[in-house]
Amino acid sequence: MNRTLIENLITGHEGSRKSVYNDTSGHLTIGVGFNLDSADAPKICGMFGINLNSLKNGDAIMTQAQVDEIFGYQLNIVIGQALNIFPTFMTMPDKVQAVVCDVIFNMGMEGFSKFVNTIAALKSGDWKGAAAGLQASHWRYQVPARAKDDIAILEAA
Repeated sequence: MNRTLIENLITGHEGSRKSVYNDTSGHLTIGVGFNLDSADAPKICGMFGINLNSLKNGDAIMTQAQVDEIFGYQLNIVIGQALNIFPTFMTMPDKVQAVVCDVIFNMGMEGFSKFVNTIAALKSGDWKGAAAGLQASHWRYQVPARAKDDIAILEAA
């Protein structure tokens, strides 16, 4: 597994900000796509000694170290979820692993699990079929640049 490739793909799509902003869904967000409105936000902020309310109010910004720590924590969860859903995840090509993690990071495991055809194609090693599944989804309209990149990567794998 090439963790740097995964990190670069996700940060390329998410960006990285030390101050709070509203994401495309209107959620308060910071760092590398860290949703401050999520149920886990208080726990995660507490783990890293960050005052959630100060972030939400715009009274505080995160340090780069905090951005990196939270992103690393979130990425570990995403990789664990990928390993859980795909027993052969570690044998997939690095670029396919990166796309799987990018989509899970973006949609969450609940959203990703609804991509039944894409998941089936990935499990069978049919990267082009997985790309077709993403292409046929509503998700590609929600994040068109990200979807275009991820689909192209799968088609070339």
